[in-house]
Formats: sequence, C-alpha cells, structure tokens
Amino acid sequence: MVIKFDVPRDGSCLFWSVALAYLIPAKNDDNLFQQRYKVLFGNEENVRMAFKDFNKGFCFDNKLRELVTKIFRNLVVDHMRKNREKFKKFVIHKNEHDFDNYLTNMESPGAWGDQPEIKAMSEMLNASITVSKLDDKSFREQTHGNGNIGIKLFHAGPVGSENHYNFGLEEDVLTDEQAKKLKAGLKEKALNDLEKKIEDYLGESLHFADIFVGNKGIYLGYYNNQNSIEERNLKFAVLTNRKDSQDRQVIRCYTISRKVSSPDSRFSKKEREILVKDALLER
Repeated sequence: MVIKFDVPRDGSCLFWSVALAYLIPAKNDDNLFQQRYKVLFGNEENVRMAFKDFNKGFCFDNKLRELVTKIFRNLVVDHMRKNREKFKKFVIHKNEHDFDNYLTNMESPGAWGDQPEIKAMSEMLNASITVSKLDDKSFREQTHGNGNIGIKLFHAGPVGSENHYNFGLEEDVLTDEQAKKLKAGLKEKALNDLEKKIEDYLGESLHFADIFVGNKGIYLGYYNNQNSIEERNLKFAVLTNRKDSQDRQVIRCYTISRKVSSPDSRFSKKEREILVKDALLER
C-alpha cells in the first residue's frame, strides 16, 4: 500500500516530491543516505538531522529549502543542458533559442517542472518514476526511466493553469506516527509559504490567524495575469471545519488583488471543481 503525501504548491512541488521520495526511504541507512544525498545535492552541507528522527517532527528549514529548490533544481537543468540533443525535442517549438530560454526559466525556483524534468531526474537518480493521474475521464499511469529505485508520484491536475505533483511512500517506510508528523510538517510549510507569498505580494506583513487556525487544508493557487503586475491575483482556498445546512464541508476561497474587479479574480467553475476533489482526498 502506498501512502500519499501532499507537498506545498510553491512552484517546486515536483522537486520536493522527487527529493523526499528518494531520500526518506534511506533515512535509517547512513551509507545509502549519504550516497543519495550526494546525487541530489553534490557536496553541499549535510542536512541529515532533518531526516534523522521523525518522531521529533520534520523541519523544512531554509537550508533544506535551498538544497531542494535551487541546488537540486539546477543540477536537473545542468543534466538537461549537457544532454541537449536528447531533451531539446521536448521543448523546442520554433528555434534553438527556445531550449536555452526554457532552461533559463527552469532555473527559477517558481518554474513548474513537468515531464522533461521527470525524465532527467530518472536518469540522474537511476530511478523508475511512475506518475499516476486521475482526471475527469480516466486513471492513467506513466513510467519514466527503468532504474532500480522506484519513485511514486501523483499528478494532482491543474488549479487554473497549475500542474501539481505529490509523492507516495510504501506504508512500511514510516510508522503511523512518523507519517502523521511528516504530513504536519508539509502542511506547516504550506502555511508559512502562503503567508510569505501574501507578504511579498502586498509588500507588508499581514496576519491570517483567524483564517487558518484549526482548519484542515490549505490550497494555494498561483498568480494569474503574469504579464501585468497591476492585474495579478493571488488565489488560495481553505478547507474549514465548518459544515453547511446540508452537512457539506465548507471551503472558503480568497483572492488578493491590487485593484477592485481585477480580471479573473473570481474562482472559475473548473477551479472550484478541482478544489472539491482535493478536499475529498484530504478527508
């Protein structure tokens, strides 16, 4: 049985998912952990303590964030750059400059990774990465690579135009208590990232304690209207503990905009449907 873990929607969800699914199963074997650590991060400072004792919780500190969202991400991009002929066919649309521009953009911590990056990761990690996706019509699985290390990913589908990845671990990798603490750590990271994104977006510190305290899930949507700073909207939703008159769980949707009636500030029907599906999985 595979247990699913939802990583924050911070633009680096694919990199978090693969890194954690690759490292966590090696947490009790120092030699294996060091080997996998070097593959992911090279010779950077060791972060063994983040994985050493899950019974004390799981800490997503700034060092671990930098290792995953910058060091690992850049190593993936470097692998694609070194194997240009193999990977450019996935991204070139008009000319050779498309590939260079794509890689430059992918070096940004907020750039969403997808199938080209999964293929690169499978080669780097000597892994077989299986992606499961459930959409409105069917359940699909696709495997990238044929390495001897198995990694399980879940593609959660778009929120607006967002692609989101989660990861799975075999149930014997962590105890029930360890799995619970890992999920709590991931949820706390999602909240911290959201508060930071709100603060960065508005240029001031805001407090959302009344929104978040005691609620079950937080779903962060990325900015839309990327080409216009004044018309960007930051969307997020909260699965609350409240129920309506028909005993249905209440999801509250929020949009932060710089001006009244900003284009696309309302949650679309498709976005609301996806949120309901995510909330059902959360329950």
